[in-house]
Amino acid sequence: MAPDPLKIDSYNHRYLTTNNQRYHFVDEGPKDGVVLFFAHGFPDFWYGWRYQVAYFSSIGYRCIAPDFRGYGDSKGPYVPHDDLSFTEQTLSLYRIKNICNDVTGLLDLLGIKRVVMIGHDWGGFFVWRYTQHFPSRVIAVASLCTNYNPPNKTYVSVDDLVRIYPNWAYQQFFCRKGSDKLLEDNVEAYFKYTLRGVRDEPTPPNSDPERKVTSVDMSKITYPKMITKVELDNYVAAYTRAGFNGGLAWYRTRKMNHDDDLSLPDSIDHQALMVTAGKDPALSPSMAKKMPRYIKNLKMLHIEESAHWVQVEHRDEINRILKGWLTEIGIGAKVSKL
Repeated sequence: MAPDPLKIDSYNHRYLTTNNQRYHFVDEGPKDGVVLFFAHGFPDFWYGWRYQVAYFSSIGYRCIAPDFRGYGDSKGPYVPHDDLSFTEQTLSLYRIKNICNDVTGLLDLLGIKRVVMIGHDWGGFFVWRYTQHFPSRVIAVASLCTNYNPPNKTYVSVDDLVRIYPNWAYQQFFCRKGSDKLLEDNVEAYFKYTLRGVRDEPTPPNSDPERKVTSVDMSKITYPKMITKVELDNYVAAYTRAGFNGGLAWYRTRKMNHDDDLSLPDSIDHQALMVTAGKDPALSPSMAKKMPRYIKNLKMLHIEESAHWVQVEHRDEINRILKGWLTEIGIGAKVSKL
């Protein structure tokens, strides 16, 4: 029986320790099925892929959806803003290359040689880089909203990035001291503002999250139309339990990620899928227009009437798109078909 996306306990939850990090992940579907690895972003956890895991496991694929290091029940070490010597050492555990090592270790423990990587938001960035760091472990790669960019030879700081993309000003806030504590004091308000679709009143990402979650009467914040109250409560419970420090640490590893990327090639040779969302306030479809230069086996699709959370807002369409793409490139649910 397929799990129920509204019932977290209906999924098969597992724990393994890899790279000195205890990982929580959902593992659904037949053990001999082709593995779809679902990578989440921020502010998310494995639950962001609940509809895809339920659907694809029901048609014969094995679906692995982890809480990445620092998220959900894979809570990682706390990264302080004050003790710089300790911070650098601890922060390095959250660099993308180390997360890639986490995942490779997890796959090894599970006896899985190759997977189809599917990501969203930070998870999209992760799957592109994982495909470059560990190309032999990837069958094909897909991203929702997050475009591929080749490694940049010149480092671009967060402040410089915001000058290029003003709507990413929220990243400056995420890197500020005390941002985790502020969000933890306003968890429900933050998720009411964040988990919104095109039918909801928009909240542009360049508005200061500090003002968003502290200046509005909680009683006047409406629940998002995109999700049920049960789903929102699941997010609130997860972040109330785990906090925001680990997730925000990913935004503070920008220089480390840049340095790690310098040895990577510009191109990706794998079969790839990019799905853009027309109303995504953070990741504009125009950001993906140069991708065909670097990925020769790329299929690009677009959903115009969608905001950032496309895999939830248009869950059935995303399932059809992913299923159609997998079929098109010859990746059926059984390993024997590869």
